[in-house]
Amino acid sequence: MNVVKAKELELLFNLEQKLKAKFTLKSKATGKDFTYSLFKSDWGQKTYLQVAVEIDYLNFMHVGYYSNGVIKKRRKEIKTLSAKAIAWALRNIERGNFALLEDSVEIYHLGNCLRCGRVLTDAKSIEIGLGPVCRS
Repeated sequence: MNVVKAKELELLFNLEQKLKAKFTLKSKATGKDFTYSLFKSDWGQKTYLQVAVEIDYLNFMHVGYYSNGVIKKRRKEIKTLSAKAIAWALRNIERGNFALLEDSVEIYHLGNCLRCGRVLTDAKSIEIGLGPVCRS
């Protein structure tokens, strides 16, 4: 299983390092999961943490950027469930609330199918180590 400890995600806020992070957050309460791609971009003299969410297998849609505890796009807060989930996680990472994160969500880095080698992106496939096609 490719479980990530919440503290390891502190690297997301090291603005000097390049970042192309992809990981899945799965709610322990609901079982709902989202896979995110995070990367940094510079605009003027400021660096932004950009967020994209997977909408189909390895197809990510840009959601916005993380700012002041929320996800924004064109300076307006994005209030979709996936945006609220990653904003909550990023706020807790930023504040060092790692115990709360680990009590609330499971964090997975993307792995590969043990059978065909394709990248696994949903929490169930990552847990099992096999994608949906190879499982059937």
